[in-house]
Amino acid sequence: MVEWAGMAIRKTPGPSFFLEQQPRVLALAQRFDGLKNPAIITDADANIVWTNRAIRERTGFTREEALGRNPGSLWGGQMPKEFYQWMWRTIKDEKRVFINKVMNRNKEGMKYWQYIYVAPILDADGEIRYFVAFEFDAENPSEEERFVGRLAPALNAQKQDPSSALKAFLSLVEEHEPSGSVNETGIADLVDSLVHTVGQPAR
Repeated sequence: MVEWAGMAIRKTPGPSFFLEQQPRVLALAQRFDGLKNPAIITDADANIVWTNRAIRERTGFTREEALGRNPGSLWGGQMPKEFYQWMWRTIKDEKRVFINKVMNRNKEGMKYWQYIYVAPILDADGEIRYFVAFEFDAENPSEEERFVGRLAPALNAQKQDPSSALKAFLSLVEEHEPSGSVNETGIADLVDSLVHTVGQPAR
């Protein structure tokens, strides 16, 4: 294992996909982990499989405590039932990005308001493989929030135009137009490699 961006990365060769897309996977990890605001990835059942460093500062929960848990059982669950039904209908049934203001509660029990951006990540068959969520201080809009806001159109276009969605996604992550072929690479594949190839914080 070697340490990179505060995380441990497997040194042994992984799937051929990762070897081919390694720069993009690492760019994705660096972009997400470098955000000052929390970012999480869950599986299709909403169990957390990856978090960035900022999650601890905002919620009080470490990566180790968060992995395998549902965000609702850790810091969510403070809004009316109808709010969560609306959110799940948007991201799971309509497969679209959900953006709204929400009250959460940190590990110490303190409640706070923030904006959330939750988006499904679709596989090649249009099925949900992951959800990715970003959280922002409701009182202080930032450049990061504008960055994530620009992700919304790319993620919303996954089903209708996967290739264009991927290029838009990569241009934001890599901060320039993607080079090389991206036709056989989907957003879900990149996220999959991030989750399975980038490990937990090095001790």
